[in-house]
Amino acid sequence: MAWYNPFSWGGSDNSMEDVQGYLSQMEPMLQEQYGPYKEAGLEALPTLQNQYSMLLQNPGAIQALLGQGFEQSPGYQFQLDQAMNAANQAASAGGMLGTPAHQQQAMGAAQGLANQDYWNYLGMNQGLYGQGLAGTQGLFGTGFDAANQMASGLGNIYGNQANLAYGNMQSQNQMLGSLLGAGLGAGIYGWMNK
Repeated sequence: MAWYNPFSWGGSDNSMEDVQGYLSQMEPMLQEQYGPYKEAGLEALPTLQNQYSMLLQNPGAIQALLGQGFEQSPGYQFQLDQAMNAANQAASAGGMLGTPAHQQQAMGAAQGLANQDYWNYLGMNQGLYGQGLAGTQGLFGTGFDAANQMASGLGNIYGNQANLAYGNMQSQNQMLGSLLGAGLGAGIYGWMNK
């Protein structure tokens, strides 16, 4: 026959331990579920700080970096040939073929096409760079949200554990007070009725 322990929480010797056991299982579960996202956010933070710092301090360096490796696009030579043929035909028809005005017009067309080709390349790289920053910002945001969820969950777990421990202690004190009160009352009643 098991003894009844009036100082146990909920009337069973193991019930407080069972609840604490369930609560203690929640912390590793939170770490498992949110930990990878939190870590991804922490890893993204230095990259974001570095890139934003570079953008603010020296945007020209970023532009130069994005323009590195430029090569003429596959369609550039075709566009250049078409523009030169059109300029030559127009100059020939007007009797200006080979003149300084013709050469200046042809050079302006070639320069305009080269600039357009470079700016198209740079614009494409800027778009990709922007997507990379946005993706890194998204990872950081996801990590920040995961860290918040973990902190909230852990706060709830520890708060519940503290409340349960306090409630258990309070129940034990009340039970002890009741027992002592009942014992003293019975003793005084017995003494008075002697």
